Amino acid sequence: MQTATQRWDVFVTSKNPGEPLDPELQKWFYNKARHNLQFFTFHPSAPSAVVSSEMRSAFFSCVVPEQPFPIVSSAGIKSALDVRMPDPTFATFLKGLPVFPEELLDSSKLVVAALRERGMLKDIAFADVLKELRERPLQEEEMIACLQWWIDTLGKDQAGITGIRREFLDAAVLTVCSSDDGDEKLIPLKGIQAFLNRQNVAIPTDGPLPSHLLPISISRKFDSARLRICLEWREFTILEWVQYIVDPAVYTQKSEFNIVESPDWADRVLQVLGKYWPNLSKSAAQPSIVELLDKLACIPTSAGMKRPREAYFSKVDIFRDLPIINLPSRAQIRGNLERFLADLGVRKHVDLQIIYNQ
Repeated sequence: MQTATQRWDVFVTSKNPGEPLDPELQKWFYNKARHNLQFFTFHPSAPSAVVSSEMRSAFFSCVVPEQPFPIVSSAGIKSALDVRMPDPTFATFLKGLPVFPEELLDSSKLVVAALRERGMLKDIAFADVLKELRERPLQEEEMIACLQWWIDTLGKDQAGITGIRREFLDAAVLTVCSSDDGDEKLIPLKGIQAFLNRQNVAIPTDGPLPSHLLPISISRKFDSARLRICLEWREFTILEWVQYIVDPAVYTQKSEFNIVESPDWADRVLQVLGKYWPNLSKSAAQPSIVELLDKLACIPTSAGMKRPREAYFSKVDIFRDLPIINLPSRAQIRGNLERFLADLGVRKHVDLQIIYNQ
């Protein structure tokens, strides 16, 4: 066992981080462990089974906390108290937890049963998940598997899980590759408040999105109802999106998403709002959006970007210098989009004073 441990440690310290195990070394290591485990296995004795039972009890009574029982694991030779039984549910996201190799289960049934009977080889528990989450961030695939485990296992019974839900979210951190510079970005789940339900709200996901929004690559893998119930996250709304993208601290960051300078981006925003306008609350969402956009030159026109009340529909083209709506997409302004723009303040008629002035 000591020889196997030494060879394992030499290989682990010499390989590069993230480099997979050498299959030949792993095979040798597991074969060595299988051979050693045979000496810890007590088969039924004959004619009396008492003999082997007493010998087994005497053997395991020698195990004391100061001298833990060594056993093979996915992370080398460890104390049995630190090793867990393999479980495919956790295999994708618990990479650092030492587990008993599945390859040795069939040939080590008796010793595994003896260790489990004495509480020395346990199943993976919530505390093990928390420990790993606190030690390292998870990649997207790992986080999807982790959230799926939470929803399937602990999310079913909502009674009394508020405390452990908070522990879970406080510990979990997602790492994603930033689209701007390629560097990794850390996203603590404790800061997540909402998720995007693409079936209800189809906003441009290549534009600015708040940091409290669960990444789309994660949320699209789950049923929206389960995210609401099991993690207490809310659905991201059109109003929240508008409030975010018209914040000067946000839209001044990138020119292509500057709603007062980029006609193309303003066009996309207006068309999204036109699409969902009839479904928005007439007492809350619609007035709030009108108020947010009223002061911004967010309407592309023939005379540049104008505020809604300064722009005119094409039907009012009676003077050459009137700022007529001119969407870069050349989308037809009718139906819901026309109603939205009218509610926003875009003019259908020219004031008499303007006619007199002309």
